[in-house]
Amino acid sequence: MYFIKGRKDTLIKVMGHRVELLDIESTLRKNKFISNSIAFSIKKNNIENIVIVLESKIINETKIYDWLKK
Repeated sequence: MYFIKGRKDTLIKVMGHRVELLDIESTLRKNKFISNSIAFSIKKNNIENIVIVLESKIINETKIYDWLKK
């Protein structure tokens, strides 16, 4: 069951940049070791934070960060 509060689309603004959360999810799913991903935002102290949850065979998150940097 999902509850939506605030915007219903997935476009958010982070530090002056527009970020499409679906683009983050689709980019993560291009990695062969990531089977699923969900990106959403949480606003805390007037700061928009992006939270990413993913299902992966990789235990070491540094490998995921390195892949994303490429």
